[in-house]
Amino acid sequence: MGGYGCMPDYERALNWFERSAGMGDYRISEKAADAAKELRGLIQKAEDENNAVLDRYAQMGEEQ
Repeated sequence: MGGYGCMPDYERALNWFERSAGMGDYRISEKAADAAKELRGLIQKAEDENNAVLDRYAQMGEEQ
């Protein structure tokens, strides 16, 4: 479980948002689907930024 002082588990959060989106209550489903879409985008952005940093470090190592 997550909480203060713990590392967030975004994949687990995404799983719960997606499960909630499929429950059938349109009020919950719509908000959960929106939250899942936003979280998916944030996860992808973080992965892209991490990969860009790793690429820069790799290029620095090749130049030396």
